[in-house]
This record gives sequence, structure tokens and C-alpha cells, in this order.
Amino acid sequence: MKREVLITQSMERFAEARNRLSGAGIPYKTKIVDSGGLGRTIGARTNLLGRAGEHTEFSTQYYIYVPKEYEQRARHVINEK
Repeated sequence: MKREVLITQSMERFAEARNRLSGAGIPYKTKIVDSGGLGRTIGARTNLLGRAGEHTEFSTQYYIYVPKEYEQRARHVINEK
């Protein structure tokens, strides 16, 4: 069973965590969910610019999952200073 060890809206944080897990030899899976406005359909038209005032940098969620037996080690590796 996989365990979620990171959720972030920062692409940089996501990339750093992936690099750390790879360096430590910890297997992981990722999921990226874009809930943003680009390509959002409104009626018969597609809104190509997103909504006015919408912060598109916060519209993507990045997830990292590891096998249960690696959860504690992964959290430690990800959060090391």
C-alpha cells in the first residue's frame, strides 16, 4: 500500500523532494493534478486566459507517494535541511 508523503503547490519543492528520494534510493510514484483555469470550458467557448484574478501558480497540486515500509524514511529525507 502506498503512503502520501508530500502534497505541494510548488514545482520547485516537488522537484527537490523527488531528487532527494531518488538520491536515497527510495521508490516513489507521483501524481500531478491541474485544477486551473487554462482550457476551462464556459458554455460553448474555452477560456484560454483563466479567470480574472486567478493565481494559476496555485492551480496545480503535486503529490508524492511511497510504499508503506519507506514512509518514515521518505519523510525524513524530504524534510532534511
